[in-house]
Amino acid sequence: MSSLKLGKIFGISIELHSTFIIMALLFLVFIAAVEQANFFQILLLWFFLFFSVFVHELFHSIVAISKGIKVSKITLLPIGGLSVTEELPEKPIDEFLIAIAGPFFNFLAIIAALAIAAAMPLLWPGQLFTGTGIQAEEFYNAILQYPLFAFFWVNFMLGAFNLFVPALPLDGGRVLRALLSTRLGYYRATMVATGISRIISGALFIIGFAIGDLILAVIGVFIFLGAGQETEMVSIRHALEGIDLRKIVSKKNPKIKPETTVGEAVKKMLEKKQTTFLVDTAKPGFVTVEILEHVKKSEQDFLTVAEISRPVPQVNVSMKPEKALLLMLSRGSPFVQVLDKNRVVGILSEEDLQKVIRIQKAVRQLG
Repeated sequence: MSSLKLGKIFGISIELHSTFIIMALLFLVFIAAVEQANFFQILLLWFFLFFSVFVHELFHSIVAISKGIKVSKITLLPIGGLSVTEELPEKPIDEFLIAIAGPFFNFLAIIAALAIAAAMPLLWPGQLFTGTGIQAEEFYNAILQYPLFAFFWVNFMLGAFNLFVPALPLDGGRVLRALLSTRLGYYRATMVATGISRIISGALFIIGFAIGDLILAVIGVFIFLGAGQETEMVSIRHALEGIDLRKIVSKKNPKIKPETTVGEAVKKMLEKKQTTFLVDTAKPGFVTVEILEHVKKSEQDFLTVAEISRPVPQVNVSMKPEKALLLMLSRGSPFVQVLDKNRVVGILSEEDLQKVIRIQKAVRQLG
């Protein structure tokens, strides 16, 4: 699904996923109908939540950039934020520092809230405890009535849950993998961490279902799916380990002239049974059947492929194949152009890499 681009910070594109926008509108309608008396307070609480999620992800990204890892975008989703990087951290210490950076912001926010509360006690709720402990209704009212307390609570939950639940793809899971990697290596550490993650996800889902907490159950599903993606990514990385790009690069470039109209490009795709083309310009681009589908019918006969093409990432022939694949996925490109001393030697497609991955997995299973 598409995303709404809000702008850039530190060269990182900030986007709202379409599901976020839809859920936000549904949420506004719901609280307007059910919680009219507390509409603005709940809206402020929701703003604090996603503002904190955004800055949490931004802290991850800033540390990643400081480690030489390019971050292409941050996408806000209904279940949180997602930073898209063009490579994975090589060293366990780098993954550890990137992982704790997000919760570090949340704990800084907590300290700031407590400092303001100490200086201006009127901004903080009074006595929340009674002889029997915290009263749920009083606690809920305090969150709604005191924005500073709401900000504190949101960041406490975000920081603590992300850091202290040792499940991928949460920060705690990444910390666990980084620590395990120092002894087991990245691949085995990921297998252990994802196994733990699946146990935790199952427990959260069962508990959430049993007590009627839908959010907890959804988090359990999110962790299960995220752990599966981590397993898939590390399996790909393991399968491509030691593969030389020179041996798998394709010399056949599916080129198309830049002056070719969209209508002509569609016909060429049908003729050659090709869904992607490299646009042969000074700065090479690419077009796909999906890109062509979005062109209005009235523009197909005069709009050229050069005008709608997207840039093709270029990589050095010495790059590791798994990094090339991650670059394609983060840029949304079907292939990369491979260079050797600034000379183009061919292209490498995601399809080519997937074939190599399947072969390598089969070889290792048979061996």
